[in-house]
Amino acid sequence: MKTFIWALLAGSTAAFALASCSKDQAANPSGLVDCSKVTFSGDIMPIFQTSCNTTGCHNAGGAAPMPLTNYNEIKVYVDNGMIADRVLVKGDMPPGGLAEEQKKKIKCWIENGAPNN
Repeated sequence: MKTFIWALLAGSTAAFALASCSKDQAANPSGLVDCSKVTFSGDIMPIFQTSCNTTGCHNAGGAAPMPLTNYNEIKVYVDNGMIADRVLVKGDMPPGGLAEEQKKKIKCWIENGAPNN
């Protein structure tokens, strides 16, 4: 990983900035998510399957108020903002939360229009 430090001096005022650039995921394997590669079927649905639509929760007939078992069911709650609010903002769903990389993938997917890909 390369780090660049630059300083801009204007009169007696100094401004400093620190920037890091890396394309090496081995240096930070959980911190980098390539949003262009996030897909519903490969990334998002597996998160929902293991964390949300488990027995007794957001599965068909579960205790949660709505099932989240397929794209159409999930998309309704993406469109009304509930997924972003509960998963990314409040962080109270799923109970126990998600790993940062999972949250980043969901955020990328939503920001890219939540495609069924």
